[in-house]
Amino acid sequence: HFVHKGSQGQPALCAFDGERTEIESSPITAEGLVLFGMDVDDSPLGKGGFYALRADDGRMAWFFDLETGQTCTPFAREEVRFFDPYHSAQELSLPPNFFNTRPGCDFPRHATGCGNVWSTPAYDAERGAIYVASSNCDTDLDPATGPPPPPMPPFDEAILSLRLADGAPLWPWRPREVDNDDLAYGAAPNLFRLRDGPRLIDVVGVGNKEGSYVVIDRDGV
Repeated sequence: HFVHKGSQGQPALCAFDGERTEIESSPITAEGLVLFGMDVDDSPLGKGGFYALRADDGRMAWFFDLETGQTCTPFAREEVRFFDPYHSAQELSLPPNFFNTRPGCDFPRHATGCGNVWSTPAYDAERGAIYVASSNCDTDLDPATGPPPPPMPPFDEAILSLRLADGAPLWPWRPREVDNDDLAYGAAPNLFRLRDGPRLIDVVGVGNKEGSYVVIDRDGV
C-alpha cells in the first residue's frame, strides 16, 4: 500500500480496490541513464510504461507511452521528479501546461491498465538500442467489452526496441492482434547470436506465458 494525492488534493489509498501501479522491472544503467518499466499488474486502475532517468540526479530524461507510441521528453534541465501516463499535471506537481508544451507529452491519459512492462530491459551498445517486452492489453472484438476498445495497442504484448538517446520507438513485434488470456511477455529479453552458415546474426529472444520462445533479429524481423 502507498498513498498519493487525489484529484482534490486529499490522500487516496492505493490498494487492491484502487490504483495498481508498481515497479517490478529491475533497472539497468546505460550511458548515464537508469532504465526500467512500470506496470499495473494487468488490472485497472492505472497505466504502465517505460522510463529513462538521469543516473546522476534522478531527473526524468524521457518516458515512452506504450498505448500511443509517443515519447514524452521534459525540457533540458527541467526537474521532473513525479510522472506517470494517466494522472493530471496538478497531481504530479507539474506545470499546468506541461503536457501540451513538452515534446511527445500530449498523449491521451487513460487509466485503463494497458502498457505493462514488468521485465528487465536489455541494451545493445553498438546499436544504441533498448529491447523491452510488454504484457497484453485486455481488449477484444466484442463492442460490449470495457475500456480500452479494440484493437490492442501496437506496443502491448510485444517485443519492442527503443532508441536509448531519446526513447523514440525503433520497431515493435507482436505475435497476435487480440488477447484476453494474459498470454503476456513477462520474461527479460535475451541478446545473443545465431549462426547461419558462415554468417552470425544478432538476435533478441523472449519467452511468452503461452509457453513459446520467440527469436527475432535485432531489427525486428
